Amino acid sequence: MGRGTELILYRLGADEVVVLNPCVQTKDKFLQTIKDIVKDIEHNIFYFDDQDLEINISLHAGISFEKEHAIEKANTAIKKAKKEHLDYVIYDEAYQEGRHLTNIEMITKIKYATNNYGFIAYYQPIVDRDNSIIKYESLVRMRDNQKILSPFYFLDIAKKTKYYQHITRAVIYQAFKEFKDRDEFISVNLSADDIINSDTQDFIKNQLENFNAPQRVIFELVESEDIHDIKGIKEFISYIKNKGSKIAIDDFGTGYSNFSYLLDLEPDYLKIDGSLVKNVDTDKKSYDIVKTIVNFAHTLNIKVIAEYVHSEEVLKVCKELSVDEFQGYLFSEPLANPKN
Repeated sequence: MGRGTELILYRLGADEVVVLNPCVQTKDKFLQTIKDIVKDIEHNIFYFDDQDLEINISLHAGISFEKEHAIEKANTAIKKAKKEHLDYVIYDEAYQEGRHLTNIEMITKIKYATNNYGFIAYYQPIVDRDNSIIKYESLVRMRDNQKILSPFYFLDIAKKTKYYQHITRAVIYQAFKEFKDRDEFISVNLSADDIINSDTQDFIKNQLENFNAPQRVIFELVESEDIHDIKGIKEFISYIKNKGSKIAIDDFGTGYSNFSYLLDLEPDYLKIDGSLVKNVDTDKKSYDIVKTIVNFAHTLNIKVIAEYVHSEEVLKVCKELSVDEFQGYLFSEPLANPKN
């Protein structure tokens, strides 16, 4: 690694690096090494000749001297460093409270579920304007002993681990198997992390190649600037569409919401975020936003799906606004065994 040390360097993510000290340096020396790295990088200006560009890098470090769950604890410390704008934070059991301990426990559960087929697909129906089921969205759940956990409890934590890619693949595999001989469309979710993972992309392509009706498959991309800026996103979408599958933008209307990027991604569907839909019958602002989204989408020949339809009143207003399809507890909760 340089500096005359015997430290080991791993790249953990796009902007995350792990420095491992395999009992070579003392704690004080290791800490000084990290301080020097942070100082050297932050005090340097990186110049790119070909683009005439200067870049300054802001760096934070999370440090753990614990023997168990070292990476998870270092990750906890770096969150604190970023939040408090510190160069580094050393993990200290004394300042950790329930949430951090719960995260470590949850990672253990996620690991167990990964190795024991604990991630399962549930399916929520999507209906047309006649209230007929035409699609199902596949939604991940996790077995935890006798309990079934929703993604609220584990997905954000899983995304910070190496196990996340296995969750996406498990859901896609199960969904394709369930719907290979059915007439309804099946919709699966993809995040930015899924698309930039070459192994996951290869897995998706292989599954599509072996699925008997790729034209019944919809991939839902979560609306975000990350999705728009991913290198190769257009090529990936082009591959999907060439197979006859469809693209939907999920949770549209409350995040990035740059209408212009729809012209680039050319989705087949927009799914309006549930926070707008659930009050569309009582909140004027929500009503106006949904109306604008529907009108704009239809000018581009994009169909619109309303999520979180929970009452007849909401359904009525959405139909009046010319929403094409509907999803929510008014029709059904997610099901382990979708109706035939």
